[in-house]
Amino acid sequence: MNLLKEILSRLTGNLQYDDISHESPKNHSIQHQDFNSSKLFTKVYRILENAAEENDTKTIIEYVKNNGWQITQKNGTNCILYAAYKGNLKLVRLLQENGADPCSKNDEDVTILHYFCHNGSIEGVEFALRFINVNAITKTTKRTPLHIAAHGNYDQLCTFLCNQKGIKKDEKDSENLTPLGLALIEGKADAQRALRAKNCRSCI
Repeated sequence: MNLLKEILSRLTGNLQYDDISHESPKNHSIQHQDFNSSKLFTKVYRILENAAEENDTKTIIEYVKNNGWQITQKNGTNCILYAAYKGNLKLVRLLQENGADPCSKNDEDVTILHYFCHNGSIEGVEFALRFINVNAITKTTKRTPLHIAAHGNYDQLCTFLCNQKGIKKDEKDSENLTPLGLALIEGKADAQRALRAKNCRSCI
């Protein structure tokens, strides 16, 4: 707990909010020109990871209360996003339950939903869908969660996503590929079978 307080004091001590050179329009990430946020991020994330493993909700609560989750990596990824990237649903839940925003996005508009799809975690995706639209698109690649599931060759996840209300199964990404088109080009056989079974279309 003392280490967390020390780390957070570095964020709110000499660093004043008026000095922040970049504040995300989503209000979930802050960076400073003279501030090594990536190094601080690593330290804070490890504390939170250990806290989740030990069911130490007190540390999680303090972290969120002090806005420590605004600390990000260079790409705008905060701790709730990184926890999803690592497939740590327990930590994601604890952060969300104590006030961290599950709708956070990094600089590429990647959400916890996209990261759980990247990991093939149906349980994680089911949780994320409580907060995030099933058709959420990333900024540069224009990929939906279904694109990411297809890219990972996760057949069961593809089926699960296709069964969601309002799913757009044939959205095209920045390369003009639907999820099935992407699976075909990349030779993802399991995803191809699952998507075809749900009457998805290919653009090739």
